[in-house]
Amino acid sequence: MANYEYYPWKHIPAALDELHIIKTSLSNIKSETILRPLNKTSYVGINGGFFEATQGYDSPPTGGSSIIYVRGEENQTVTYEGRTLKKNYLSNTSINGNEISRKTAVFYRDMNGSLKAAHLYVKNVNEVYSYYPKSTVEMVIGGNDYNLESWGGSSIKGELGYYLPIQRSVLAWKNNDAYLIAGSGSVPFMRDIMDNLGLNAVNSIMLEGSGSTQMQIDNPRRNPVNSNRYVYNMIRVKTP
Repeated sequence: MANYEYYPWKHIPAALDELHIIKTSLSNIKSETILRPLNKTSYVGINGGFFEATQGYDSPPTGGSSIIYVRGEENQTVTYEGRTLKKNYLSNTSINGNEISRKTAVFYRDMNGSLKAAHLYVKNVNEVYSYYPKSTVEMVIGGNDYNLESWGGSSIKGELGYYLPIQRSVLAWKNNDAYLIAGSGSVPFMRDIMDNLGLNAVNSIMLEGSGSTQMQIDNPRRNPVNSNRYVYNMIRVKTP
């Protein structure tokens, strides 16, 4: 039996495009470093954070740009098609490799041992530990917020990346549930539809988009949002 719910959603009934949503428990999601398209895995989920692809998108990424941290995967690596990279990437970085503060999802255990999610603006995992003791942090996933400045500001490139209705992906959370969302829209659209979905944009991060946007579900396995672009990591649903 599936441990998640999948459903398509339109912000108005007459809309041509629809969003695709996976809903599951917070405890059922995991950042998985894959170095390949989702359709070359057996996992259910969506693509993950930003990454470097200096050799193009038809081969494994050459590096990370968003924090990927999963407890227990320190110093572990993944190899795919001759490329070996660490499972955990510990910084949010810009295109020139400098650390930058970006909106980041943090999954931690509270005093009762319950798993919770929150967001922080941090440059690296060490900054997370100034808010939450390292012993309580289970996972950290870097992303972005919904502000124009975070997408390049008032430049041609920045405004195109912000306002164009291209493929987007979002990780959101509410109470004990996680929402993995993929579909088309501008950044402001993705922010504004959170209310329609009964969510709060504050409790969400935007992930890598455009050709990196991907979703895979199973029973039967299919890809509501498909791409052959290689990505660094994905947010997957754990196997029951």
